[in-house]
Amino acid sequence: MKRGVTVTHYRDTHALIRLDYLQDNVNTLYQRVQKPMMAIIKANAYGHGYQEVANVLKDHEHISMFGVATLKEAIDLRKLGIEQDILVLGAIPLKDLDFVIDYDITLTLFSKEYMEEIVELYHHEKPVKVHIKIDTGMNRIGLKTKTEFEDVLRNYPKDIFQIDGVFTHFATADDPLQNDAYENQLNMFYDIVGDHQFRYIHCQNSASMMYHHEEKSNLARIGIAMYGVDPAGEESVHLKQVMSLYSRVVMIKKIKKERK
Repeated sequence: MKRGVTVTHYRDTHALIRLDYLQDNVNTLYQRVQKPMMAIIKANAYGHGYQEVANVLKDHEHISMFGVATLKEAIDLRKLGIEQDILVLGAIPLKDLDFVIDYDITLTLFSKEYMEEIVELYHHEKPVKVHIKIDTGMNRIGLKTKTEFEDVLRNYPKDIFQIDGVFTHFATADDPLQNDAYENQLNMFYDIVGDHQFRYIHCQNSASMMYHHEEKSNLARIGIAMYGVDPAGEESVHLKQVMSLYSRVVMIKKIKKERK
């Protein structure tokens, strides 16, 4: 029996979301990595409906965390009853820091300056939970060097911050012709982390989970592959497409071939 959600807006075109396929994809990827996973539910769960996706995954045995792009997305998940840790992968406006504490949201700490801004605004009893982001070549937010990383670890106020994790993001894990770049990022990440211990160490995105083998991290981030999309844009034989679009043909015309 098909178990899914049909989304329509009074049009002949509708999307069918197969939530059973979503769970199958989670299980498939877990078999590859054999470690807990963070479900990425940003951008309305990649257009699949964050409420439906979150409700299916909140009790899934292999999903230990949720990841989002914005603070609003994190708060929306909390309001759905999500109890697991929720990591905001991007920067948030620090004027909203009170909501971070109130809703028990985990932030990405990506620079010493950002850390100092949080310290200036902090006035709570509970610490701010964070994962430190290391930029190993994606060139988004993140600390760039081991010196910057060690400086943050040496100077962060322990009564204000609870550092639960450290992570990076690969730029070319889905491109077999860029394997050297992937390996360089991986080696840089672990060189910067060194012997420091964290509750969560995560660098595997969907592409890394599917095309590479990595054992040091203890958490994997499952994003686009969870929805059945191959990160390289290829048709996958391992994943099931969660969303299908259907429409109705309203008219067929016969036209004459143009003569030259």
